[in-house]
Amino acid sequence: MNLKSKSLYKLIFIHLTFLGLGNFFLACDWANPVLKSLRNCTLPTDITITRDTVDLRKYTFSIATIAPTDVKTVTWKVLNGTTVLIQSTLNATQTYAYTASSNGNYTVSAEIESFCGEKKTLNKALSVKACIQPTAINTLIISNNNTYSFGLVTNNPADVKSVNWKVISGNNTVNQEQRNDVSTFNYTFNSSGSYIISADIVTVCGENINRTLAVTVTIAGISSASNFKAWRNGGAGNDVGNGVAVDGLGNVYVIGNYGSTIAFGATTLNVTGSNDIFVAKYNSNGDLAWVQRITGDGTDEGKGIAVDSNGDVYVVGQVSSNAGFFNTTSNVITNTPVRRQTNGPTDIFVAKYNRDGQMLWNKLYGGGSPDQGVGIALHSSGIYITGFFSAPSASFGSTTIQASGIEGKYDAFLAKLNANGDALWAVSCGGFENDYASSVAVDTEGNAYITGNFSSPATFRSVSGASTVYTSNTTPDIFIAKYSSNGNLIAFHNSGSGTPAFGSSVAVSGNSVYVTGIIQGGNYGNTPVNYRGGGDIFLGKYNSNNLSVQWIRTAGGLGSEAGNSVVIDKSGNAYITGLLSDNTLFENTTVRSSGNTDVFLAQYDVNGNFRFVKTTGGSGSDGGTSIAINTTGNLLMLAGFYSSSFVFGTPPALTYSGGLDIFISKYPD
Repeated sequence: MNLKSKSLYKLIFIHLTFLGLGNFFLACDWANPVLKSLRNCTLPTDITITRDTVDLRKYTFSIATIAPTDVKTVTWKVLNGTTVLIQSTLNATQTYAYTASSNGNYTVSAEIESFCGEKKTLNKALSVKACIQPTAINTLIISNNNTYSFGLVTNNPADVKSVNWKVISGNNTVNQEQRNDVSTFNYTFNSSGSYIISADIVTVCGENINRTLAVTVTIAGISSASNFKAWRNGGAGNDVGNGVAVDGLGNVYVIGNYGSTIAFGATTLNVTGSNDIFVAKYNSNGDLAWVQRITGDGTDEGKGIAVDSNGDVYVVGQVSSNAGFFNTTSNVITNTPVRRQTNGPTDIFVAKYNRDGQMLWNKLYGGGSPDQGVGIALHSSGIYITGFFSAPSASFGSTTIQASGIEGKYDAFLAKLNANGDALWAVSCGGFENDYASSVAVDTEGNAYITGNFSSPATFRSVSGASTVYTSNTTPDIFIAKYSSNGNLIAFHNSGSGTPAFGSSVAVSGNSVYVTGIIQGGNYGNTPVNYRGGGDIFLGKYNSNNLSVQWIRTAGGLGSEAGNSVVIDKSGNAYITGLLSDNTLFENTTVRSSGNTDVFLAQYDVNGNFRFVKTTGGSGSDGGTSIAINTTGNLLMLAGFYSSSFVFGTPPALTYSGGLDIFISKYPD
């Protein structure tokens, strides 16, 4: 061992003695040229560049190394060519954040110094494309309050590569369109409601961003600025149009009853007994296409009518003994019916005709006492009918339902038929006194809703065998009952306010149920209402799930008023018809009648705001009994009765034949 080596070992021994072996490796001065030669450092091999996922102008730089403790400092530089744009020296392996101010190609440089005294420079290319993102969606109403134009708010449209526009209602996407630029997106809303407009945007920088806009759409519906156009029929007796339906082509279908010989075009209908039933089809101009007849020896009444997408017609009502149905319209002219015997004085009848008026089938249901069908609704799963039957029972095919009251009292019923008119099931609703169902509606899932009035207490039964007794503070009281497509009671509503109320007509739209009728007091449940005396018109909106009240509106005067029928358009606007007397108040609008009672048409929007009322009538008693709306929601059809000659909207005046005559009217004209 030479003298130089001995001196080095002595130096090491002194450090180990005074500092300890562990501290030696931690505290050595590696900058010392002698000690530095005893350590080997591992230098970084690459630069890692991480781009921010939200702001693509932001970057984070770091060095890739397996020995981070060997790195003493890193001097970060961003260069544009040879020009240094920014420079910063950081200790050890700290990351460096950088935000680019403009697009371009740059070089990221990391000048590294290790604890071993070594130095190394790493370079990496950086290509910056910093897009200007759209900040919001703007909107403009461009037509009739239901066509909207949506666009993106952006300072640089060229940065947008594509946009996927969506119109969202609740959890459902109702419309979707893809665009490869920032051109406006136009959409026509079919119904009022709350919507989300969503824009899924892809920029040329590769960014995926989303912008949304909440919009509330209120569609006014049919205008009040139009007028009625009406046509009529009638003889010397009492003739009434009780039900009306309209198809997609604007053809109109009417059912009712007549009390004396009556002419429909070239076809003369005779009458047997007190009155007979007519079923008529007209085109949209009021020209008669065909007329059918149903007859019996007593009182026959046609009440409800519906038409399917094929133009087939379904009717319901009551027919008396020795019932007669006509297979064709030619049989009507020659007065050659096919006779059937009823189970009691009157039976419930259901009949189907094709678009040309040929009878396809007819069915009779009931018991040994008077029974009547009043409402009908169609669904792809079957035909729903409602009405009332007399104690003790009524038969619907193989199903017999029992009444709760004594003989001579009525209970309500709901029945479902198959496509051939055969009964699938039936249920009864009622108590010891008279209980009536007056109308039925069905939702898209096949749930049925019926309304009417009941006397407390009343038992509402299900096909499953379950039954529930409901009571009220007043008799009679309105009821609304919801049944599943299998005939089981789902929900029930009554006002329970001590104020008599009657449900006349029910309609369902989306998640809402609407009922119109008569109210005879200043409260509906816990809701105070404006009541002026006699019987007032009411319109209620209810949640379709549990039938809870959403709002109640009333209109009335000192005389007798009634809401007889209601329909809903796609926007949730409600249209009701009925009859009113003099000085009837709708919100702040007072209308006068021309005679005892007049026909009215009133509109309320989806929130229950009164929009308009139109009235018409002569010097006698006139009333609307039924209203229908076409599939597009721009045409209303009304049916009812009148008792004197008058101008029903558009001239000329309707002629008058005696008793009550039939009117059919379209709105707008």
